[in-house]
Amino acid sequence: MALVSSPSLPSADRPNFWPSSFHSPSTAQSSALAGSIRLPLRRLRCPVTASHLCTHDQTLPYSFDRSTLSVAEAFSDDQLWAAACLRVRSFYHFRPSSIGVQDHKRSLAECEFEALKERVAGKRNGFRRVACINATVPLSQISNLSDDLCAACKFLIDGEDRVVVGTLDLNQCMRLPDEITGMKPEGIGADFARAYLSNVCVATELQRNGLGYALVAKSKLVAQEWGISDLYVHVAVNNEPAKKLYMKSGFVYESDEPTWQARFLDRPRRILLWTGLPGAMRQRHYAEVSSSFSADSNTRKNQNPNPSNSRQSDEALDPDPELSASPRSVFALCLAFRIVNALLLQTYFNPDEHWQALEVAHYIVFGYGHLTWEWKKGIRSYLHPLLFALLYKVLAFLGLDTPWIMIKAPRLLQSTFSGVGDLYLYKLSLLLFGNCVAKWALFSQLTNWFMFFCFTRTFSNNLETVLTLVSLYYWPCLRPASSKLPFMSRKLGLAIAALTCAIRPTSAIIWLYIGLLELLVARDRLKFILLEVFPIGVLVLGFTFILDRLMYGSWIFVPLNFLKFNFLSSGGDYYGTHKWHWYFTQGFTVMLLTFLPFSIAGIMQSRQWKLSGLIAWVLGLYSLLGHKEFRFVLPVLPIALMFSGYSLAAMCRSVSPDGKMKGSQNIHGKCPPKMQLAIFFLLATNIPMAMYMSLVHQRGTEDVMNHLSKEAVNGNVRSILFLMPCHATPYYSTLHRNIPMRFLDCTPSEDKGIPDESDQFMMDPVGFVTKYAQGWSLPSHIVLFESEEKPLRDFLISHSYREVKRFFHAHFEVDHGLQASVVVYALTSR
Repeated sequence: MALVSSPSLPSADRPNFWPSSFHSPSTAQSSALAGSIRLPLRRLRCPVTASHLCTHDQTLPYSFDRSTLSVAEAFSDDQLWAAACLRVRSFYHFRPSSIGVQDHKRSLAECEFEALKERVAGKRNGFRRVACINATVPLSQISNLSDDLCAACKFLIDGEDRVVVGTLDLNQCMRLPDEITGMKPEGIGADFARAYLSNVCVATELQRNGLGYALVAKSKLVAQEWGISDLYVHVAVNNEPAKKLYMKSGFVYESDEPTWQARFLDRPRRILLWTGLPGAMRQRHYAEVSSSFSADSNTRKNQNPNPSNSRQSDEALDPDPELSASPRSVFALCLAFRIVNALLLQTYFNPDEHWQALEVAHYIVFGYGHLTWEWKKGIRSYLHPLLFALLYKVLAFLGLDTPWIMIKAPRLLQSTFSGVGDLYLYKLSLLLFGNCVAKWALFSQLTNWFMFFCFTRTFSNNLETVLTLVSLYYWPCLRPASSKLPFMSRKLGLAIAALTCAIRPTSAIIWLYIGLLELLVARDRLKFILLEVFPIGVLVLGFTFILDRLMYGSWIFVPLNFLKFNFLSSGGDYYGTHKWHWYFTQGFTVMLLTFLPFSIAGIMQSRQWKLSGLIAWVLGLYSLLGHKEFRFVLPVLPIALMFSGYSLAAMCRSVSPDGKMKGSQNIHGKCPPKMQLAIFFLLATNIPMAMYMSLVHQRGTEDVMNHLSKEAVNGNVRSILFLMPCHATPYYSTLHRNIPMRFLDCTPSEDKGIPDESDQFMMDPVGFVTKYAQGWSLPSHIVLFESEEKPLRDFLISHSYREVKRFFHAHFEVDHGLQASVVVYALTSR
C-alpha cells in the first residue's frame, strides 16, 4: 500500500535535519558501501549497493507498539528523503570531531535521494522496475529514543509525524552493478522474473524488533505482484546476523564472489543468496506488465512533480521500458536473420572478401592457394584469416569440405559475428536511449540495404565493425552519467579496441577519438594511460606480433608496414582515387540511402554529439586519403542507423500542447499514419535494393567458380586461365581442387607509369593474348567477360576452344565498362 504524502520541498529547500552533535556508535560499520560509494563525490549519482544490516550488541531491544508499524512502498519525496537519510546514517561512520561533517552527511543524503528518485521513477538504465520499501512508526512511539533518528528520518503524512526505521530496495533487473549475477531463471524472459534486494538497513536503535523480517516479507509480496519468480540478495560473507535473517526468511546459498573481485573493489567478499517465490507466474506478468507499468508511472509522476530532466527526451521515446527484449532473444533473432542473409548472398562485391581472408586460410590449411603481394610485403596480419583457417580445419577433419559447404560455411561463420554486432547495437541503443529506440535502431540495421549486402561477407572490415560496436558499449565516456559501469568495463572496451586495431590498423582512427573523449571525462587519466592503455595495448599487439612471426617465419611488424604503404606512400592510390568529398556526397550517403534524412533528424533530436562527432571524425579523416571504398567507413554506419532508429521512435508518440505524451502506452498499439508511411518508404526502397545487389548484380563471377568447382570434382577441369581484370573471381578457396590456375597479375610496380598485366590486357586484349599464347601450355578452360570475349572469339576458336557456359553478371557498368556476362571456353580435342 502507498501512503499519501504531504507537499514535498525541493531538495535545495529542505531543512537541515542533521543535529550539530551527531555521535555514531564506534562499532557502526560502513563496509557494505566501501567499494561502491566514495566519500569525495563529484556527481549526484549514487550506485545501488548490496544488502547490509548494521549490527551491534544491545542488551535488550527497544520496544514499541507493533500495531503502529507500517511496511509499505514509498513514492513521495518526503518518504524517499527520509529513507536516504537512514541509509547514510546506517552505512557510514563519521567522526564527530571532523570538520564539515554535517555538510558532508547532507551531501551524501542528497546524492542517495536523487539516485533513489531516479530508480523508483524508472529512469535508471538496466532496471525494469524499482520499489523503495520503508518500515515506519509514529514519532510518538520513539520520541524519547534518539533525537538524531527522529530528526533526520522524519516525514509528515495525513497530519501525523512518522519516522522511517527500516528500508530496502526491490530491483527487477538482470543484475546489480558490480555484484554477482543470479542464475535463475534461465532462458528467454529471465529478466522479467528475477529481482534483487539491496540497500537493506534497519535503524540501530530498533534492531532485534523483527523489522528486517517485516521488510523482507513485504518485498516478497511486492515481487510476487510483479510476477517475480526468483529473488536474490547479496550479503557480506562475515555478516552473520544478516545471513541468519535471510536464511530464516527462506534464502539459500547460490554462489560467492571471487576473492580477486572483492579485493579490486576494496570491500568484504559477498555471497549470493536465493529464494523462489511460490505462485509467481511469468505468463500473468507478461499479460499485466503494460497496464501495471502505466499505472505505476502515472502515480510516480503525480507524486514526483519535479523529476530529473537528464533523460527527459529518452523517457518520452521509451513508452514501455518493461517490455524490452532479453539479449538472448535479440541475439537469436539477429542470428537467424543473418544466417538467412548469408545464404541469400550470391554476388561478388570486392576481391578482399576472398583474396585477403579465405584464400589465405585455404593456403594455411590445405597447402595450396594464392597469397597476394600484400602477404609477401608483410602489410597484412594473419589474425583475421586464422579464424577461417580454423573453420576449414574443422570441416576437413569432419570430411565436410565439399564444394557447397566450402562456399557457404565462411559466410555462415561471419553471420554469427554479424549477429553479435547487431546485438550490441541494440544494447548500445538501449543503454543510451531506451527500449523503443533500441528496437527501431535494430530495425534500421536489419533493413538497411548495404548492411544486408555487405555485413555477412568475410571482409576484415565486417569483423572490425562488430568489435567496434562491442567495444563502444563498454566505454565509460559514451555511457549516460546515471548508468553504473559493469565491472572491468573500460579495460574490456580497451582490449577489444586493441584487438580491432590489430585486425585493421586503420581502426586506430576511431579509437583515437574515443580515447581523447575518455581522457576528457576521466578522473584517473594517469592510471588510464599507464595502467590500462599501455599494458593492454602492448599485450594485444605483442600477441599479434608473435602470431605473425610464427606465420611469416620472420619478425614483421604489420601495423608499421601497413602505415608506411597506405599513409606515408599512398600505396592504396594505385587502385584508384576519389575526390575528397566522395564519402559525404556519394559513398556514405549511398550506404545510408533513404535512411539518410532519418539519421540526420535523429542526430539533431537526440543531441548525442559524442557519437555523431565520431561519424564526422571518421568520414573527415578517411576523406584525406586518396583511395576510398564503401567498406572503409562501415564501422560508423550502424551508429548512423541508430540515430535513424531514434527519429523513427520519435514518430511513435505525438506530443500534446502541454508537453505530455499522447497515445497508448502499449508499444503494440497501432503506429501513427506518418510512422506507417515512413516504414513503408524505408522498406520499399531498401528491400528491393538489398535483394538486387545480393542476388543479381555481379553474380556471374561467383556462379562461374561454383560451376567450375563442380566440374573439377567430376574431373572435367585440368587447368584454368582467367583473362579478365585481376582478382575478378574467387580462387582456390572456392574451387577447392589443387589444379593449375593462372590470372593476370596486378602487383603495384615500384616504377610508376608501367602498366601491369591486367592493365595491358584491358588496353589491348587481342595483342596481349597473341603475345601470351606464344609460350603458353594450353589450359583446359578459359574464363573471361563478354566485353573481352567478343574481340577474342576468333582467336579462341582458332585455338580449338568453344563456349561451354555463359553466366549473367551485371546490367550496368561498374569499373571496366559493361561486363554483362561471364563466359567459359573449354578446349576441344584436336
